[in-house]
Amino acid sequence: MEARDCGDRLALLEASRRLDWRFLLPDPELGRVAHVGEAEPALLDALQVFAAGLTVVGGGASSEQEQGSFPVVVAVAPTAEGLDRAIGLLRPGGWLYLERRRSLFPAGRHRRARAAPVHRRALVRRGLDQVTTYWHWPNFAASKWIVPVGDPTAVRYALHQHRGGRRAQMLRRLGLVLLRTGLLGHVVPCVSVVAQLPSTGAGATQ
Repeated sequence: MEARDCGDRLALLEASRRLDWRFLLPDPELGRVAHVGEAEPALLDALQVFAAGLTVVGGGASSEQEQGSFPVVVAVAPTAEGLDRAIGLLRPGGWLYLERRRSLFPAGRHRRARAAPVHRRALVRRGLDQVTTYWHWPNFAASKWIVPVGDPTAVRYALHQHRGGRRAQMLRRLGLVLLRTGLLGHVVPCVSVVAQLPSTGAGATQ
């Protein structure tokens, strides 16, 4: 019985860690959540545990009742159409959390053409503001860091905490170069974006 309880607690801890990004939101207590895009079992399982309710939206059009009704929408590697669908599900004042794994060697032109843009201007054009990009290291499932790539001080601190051998030193130097050139957010492999749908018609903030 104790072994089972220990296993249950470990599973709960792992599920909680998969949702560490919720602390990037004003309220980390997840209410009703909609999910759009690639279905990652670990993320969906964690949302089932910690969200008050989870709606997985498929590739078709969402229902009229679902439109504009969710305080949080999670989008994983959405297509451009999927990103528009995700934003359409947000209620005014709601938050979008978007994950994208990036590769220096994308799998063909077709895949690149289908992927939704995740840079700030693309999201602002879609009516979002408070747009912040984060680097998850080493990955989304077990993030030791979740660093805002627009904060040079935070990025430098995170890079200097990355101790290790020659390879770690090379990665740290590369990270500092990418930071100086403004390319870090375009290169790191596990990137998330948090953005808000304004409650009013006010313009996007910087």
